[in-house]
Amino acid sequence: MIVYHGSNVIVKHPDTEHSFRSLDFGKGFYATTVKEQAERWARRKADIYGADRAIVTVYDMAEDMDGLICKSFGEDLTEWIDFVCRCRDERKEYLQYDLIKGKVAKKQAYALRTCLFLCVPSREAGFRKYTLWTGGNNRSGACCFCHR
Repeated sequence: MIVYHGSNVIVKHPDTEHSFRSLDFGKGFYATTVKEQAERWARRKADIYGADRAIVTVYDMAEDMDGLICKSFGEDLTEWIDFVCRCRDERKEYLQYDLIKGKVAKKQAYALRTCLFLCVPSREAGFRKYTLWTGGNNRSGACCFCHR
């Protein structure tokens, strides 16, 4: 499977040691199956570091995950949003996995979290609002290599 990593430098060998903060799936090396998404990540990182170039590195990831402990989120937004929020709160649950695959949270996911816990009568209503905010365009594609 082809995956892409966006950065301001060429990353020849993926490495989980240089992740500096918890993102959607905790600290780790992030890649995506969506090239445009990696391009956005690369431009963002180049802007943050004042770099001249945004670079997308392409990897051919083995499809055989035997021996790895993998977590994959399907279409269940409830489990996904809860996991993402726990990771963003810097909880360490993600460390039990070698690889986590799922959707990418947008800023609206945190508004959804607030709605779910404070102001909407049900999770279903909150998820309907989330779908409206994202235009239903919440493609899967993120992969986080957590360790090893």
